[in-house]
Amino acid sequence: DVFYLEYVHEFFGDFLREVKPYCRFVASWISSPLNPRVPLEGVDLVLSSTPDFVDSFRQKGLHAEYMHPAFDTRILGKLMPELKKDIPFSFVGGWSAVHLNRMKALTELARRTPIQIWGYGYIKSFRKKNLAYFRHQIFPENREILKAYNEGLWGLKMYEVLKRSMLTFNIHESLLKGYVGNMRMFEATGAGTMLLNDQGKNLPELFVPGKEIETYATVDEAIEKVNFYLKNPAKAIEIGRNAQARTVKDYNYDAYVERLFSLIQIYFN
Repeated sequence: DVFYLEYVHEFFGDFLREVKPYCRFVASWISSPLNPRVPLEGVDLVLSSTPDFVDSFRQKGLHAEYMHPAFDTRILGKLMPELKKDIPFSFVGGWSAVHLNRMKALTELARRTPIQIWGYGYIKSFRKKNLAYFRHQIFPENREILKAYNEGLWGLKMYEVLKRSMLTFNIHESLLKGYVGNMRMFEATGAGTMLLNDQGKNLPELFVPGKEIETYATVDEAIEKVNFYLKNPAKAIEIGRNAQARTVKDYNYDAYVERLFSLIQIYFN
């Protein structure tokens, strides 16, 4: 009855045209930049955690609805309870050409804070003997990134690093036009870690600033708050616990699937 795609980028055009006769309804999640030339014919409902994306899909004549990500609470039962907060400040995420805000922020954070970084794209960007390699030789800030970098992480290893972190960093790109709500917000809060998140016009709808999450408007302000919470770890731990309680209660996958089914039923014919 329903074919649901979490990742649409490689499943469009001819693929969807061939699949369509075998299912009555196709729904897809799209919350990252999509090439405007990618044909979405055959997708009956587009879901996104970015309100601006929802508006743009609707302007193209597609059925689209807002839906934020969720946290799988079963993960908590797979993480070792004795994990200590032995990572003062972390970031878990990729480094690529589309992450302009992230690249600038991480460069400054690596220079001025004890941030430790995990993710994809760092070695490829700085270690290959291409233009990025020679930039690494010229600009010392690139060396700071590599000093802070550890390795790529996925699955439970990623959640272990998040849980071990006293603070963890998050930032959204300008193409989201001031909205926030990426997967990292729910991964980090679900793991019970204080998230330092960029301000967003919709953030108060998701978490209570200062109680369940901490925010910043500039990188300088983020650095000030990193220094404050590292000196006041009890406050950071309290915010992380509040965040986890909120995510486990309101942003679990039972609620997610209920929302998904209700939206599909609206458009299912």
